[in-house]
Parts: sequence; structure tokens; C-alpha cells
Amino acid sequence: MGENANGANAQSLNTTLGKILRIESDGSIPSDNPFLGQTTGINQAIWARGLRNPFTFGIDRTNGRIHLNDVGQDSWEEVNLGVAGSNYGWPQTEGNNPPGVAGVRYPIYTYQNAGSNCAITAAAFYRPETVAFPAEYAGRFFFGDFCGGFIRMLSPPNYSTPLDFATGIDSLVDIQVSADGSLYYLARGGGEVFRVQSTSNTVVFSDDFESARGWTLTGGANSAVSGLWQRGDPQATSSNGLILQPNNCDGPSVNCFVTGLTAGSAYGSNDVDGGQTSVQSPPIALPSTGTLVLTFRFYLAHRTSATSADYFRVRVVGNDGVPQTVYTRVASSQDKGGVWMTRTVNLGAWAGQTIQLRFDALDNASASLIEAGFDNVSIARQ
Repeated sequence: MGENANGANAQSLNTTLGKILRIESDGSIPSDNPFLGQTTGINQAIWARGLRNPFTFGIDRTNGRIHLNDVGQDSWEEVNLGVAGSNYGWPQTEGNNPPGVAGVRYPIYTYQNAGSNCAITAAAFYRPETVAFPAEYAGRFFFGDFCGGFIRMLSPPNYSTPLDFATGIDSLVDIQVSADGSLYYLARGGGEVFRVQSTSNTVVFSDDFESARGWTLTGGANSAVSGLWQRGDPQATSSNGLILQPNNCDGPSVNCFVTGLTAGSAYGSNDVDGGQTSVQSPPIALPSTGTLVLTFRFYLAHRTSATSADYFRVRVVGNDGVPQTVYTRVASSQDKGGVWMTRTVNLGAWAGQTIQLRFDALDNASASLIEAGFDNVSIARQ
């Protein structure tokens, strides 16, 4: 909410002007809002202060990161990191000037509103349900300028260096990313909405498991008594020098899915025992055209107690709800260490459908020792 052309409002906790407000969907005030003890009434909705005109903001749906675009007065346009209880400095500061003011959270990025630039507008993270831009666009923050007519991007993790995306836009006011991976922008000057799509090979889905994105244990499909799939940073297990569970995921990621994260008191403490463990992805909307290729990294480790009845398996559940196996690696009665490897699968049979992936590991032979993991799952349209 803007400060109504009165800079003092931005700092005062006796008004909602010049603030970011946070309320529940039913209109109530969240119990953990940062200024509850210093305010009353509607002012308890204040979540952050010290803003001149936070015209737009964006939220990264995968991790909750917030970027606030604050329109400047005389000199600077700002992108600010949204943090509860923050003071963004207005009217004491604009942009990074003056530096060193106590208690101020300074912007992560600024640009001058000189020349053709006048007001920062539009805010959107590229985090669609179906990724349709090249992989490097994941997590990028899009913004633009009403008079400057440009769209620029800031990239994770620091979001400090801009990249050009588009120019020549007549009075840009909004940017949105749709579920299918397209980017839309609204040009007020011409009264037009534009859609931007990638013409190169596109990533439809990608997950390195650094954040929780909706993978869950498959209902009714986890009969194992130990070693169920877990997401995290695994601990190593070994036997007579043979690495069964590596102590790292498939770099550079820290987290992956493995059958029991902790090593336990012995190398066989937390392996898959007595049945199957199965985990499934969130729903993934596949495009109806192009060659669709699933790529993943995995390992299957076992001791000589294993048999061909034990396996690692990948299945796809399409619109008909029936799981279909697309890849299986069976065990054998020999020592096999946990070594990451890559596999690809054509998913053309499910083009145009919304699918879920299932990753299974099975201990089907008595006294078998089975360890498995998977990481860096992606689907690309070629």
C-alpha cells in the first residue's frame, strides 16, 4: 500500500499507508504478524514498513521467497526482499542512499528512474507447474518499467545482476506466468495482452529435490518395514569397502530421495526390508506435441543375498489411473555398489496427459540387502 504522498506514513505504525499488509483469507489478522504488540485494530495487519509505493510484488511458489517492487520518487526504483518486520527505509532512504542507516533493509537491486525510466512495474517468478522455458530460467524474477518499456530478469540465488528479456513495450503494467509455462505481459498503452513462449527445446518438469515440491509416499504401495523413501542428505553405508549408500546425492544438489537417510548402527539397519517402498511426484501436465523424454539419475546397490526378485522401478500413471512400468533394474546375487547413473525414457505415449511418476524399490527376497536412490528428475520436450 502506498504512503499517499506523505513520507511520514511509511514509518508510522498508526497507519497502514506505506506498508505491506498480511491477512488471512477470512480477513482475520495472523497471530504471528510482526507488529501485533505495537499496534491495534487494522494496523495489526502490518507486515513490513518503510515503502513509498510497492506497486507490485511476486512470490516464488516453491520456497515462499517474496520480491517487492517499490516505485521511487526522484532517483531510484527498487526490488526488495520481502522479510517480516522489515523497514525498507522510506523516506529516510531511496535506493541505497544514504548508506548505513540503522535498521534499514536495503534493496537487492536498484536502477535509476532517469531518462525514459519512471516506475518499476510487474513482478513474477518463473515457477510454473509445467516448465516451458529453458532450464536456466527456473526461479528467475521478471520485472519491468512503465515508461522504459523493458522487461528484465534477476537470477537466483543472489538476484542482483539484471538480464534483458524484452524492450519496446508500450506502458508495461503487469507480468504473469501461467501454469503451462508461458509468460504473459499487459501493455496498457495499446490495451493488449501478449503471450511469450519458448521455441527451443523446453524443460516440462524438473526437480533436484532441494525443496519439497509435493512428492509423497504412494498410498497403499509401501509395504516395506524399513527403508522407506526419504528426501534429504544421505549418510553413507558400506560393507567390506563396498559403498552401498553413497554419502552424497547426484551433485550439485544436496538433497535426493534414498531408501532410509540415516546409516543406523550397521550397514543393513535402514535398507529396504520386507516389501516395497514407493514415492510419487506431484501431477505433471505434459504438452501434446514434441518428443517427451524423462531423464533421471539413480543407483541400486545390493549384496550377494539379493536376487532378481529385488528391483528399482519407475512407473507412469496417466489419465486412466493405471501405473505402467517404463524402467526396471533388477538385482542379482552379487555385490553391487551404489553408483549414480543416468537413464532416459520416452514418454510419448502420455503426450497431452497429466501424469504422476512413481519410483519404487522392492525387497522381495528374504534376507536381501537393497539400497536405492534417485535424483535430478526432469522431462524435456524436444
